[in-house]
Amino acid sequence: MKTETDGREGGELGAMHLEKILIMTGEMDHLAALLRHRAQDMEGVKAAEMMQDVIHPLLDELEAELRDKASEKPGTEDLRGIIAAWIDRKMAETSGP
Repeated sequence: MKTETDGREGGELGAMHLEKILIMTGEMDHLAALLRHRAQDMEGVKAAEMMQDVIHPLLDELEAELRDKASEKPGTEDLRGIIAAWIDRKMAETSGP
């Protein structure tokens, strides 16, 4: 998540970086598996294109999911559940951002 708040008064979630949340919840490897899954059909694509077309849109979508589903001061387990469920749904979808 970006460093600015998400508009909630006193909300911790908006001030946290997505990377820190993924590390804290232990979901970084799970997310990496999703990114590998999405990239499997993109052999030969340049890194910048992969970032623009796959990685950034997925991270933006995950941020939105956390903002929508997390309580104002979510616990680590709450965040882990939201992230894991979102990643699992994305893994079940067909390839593409």
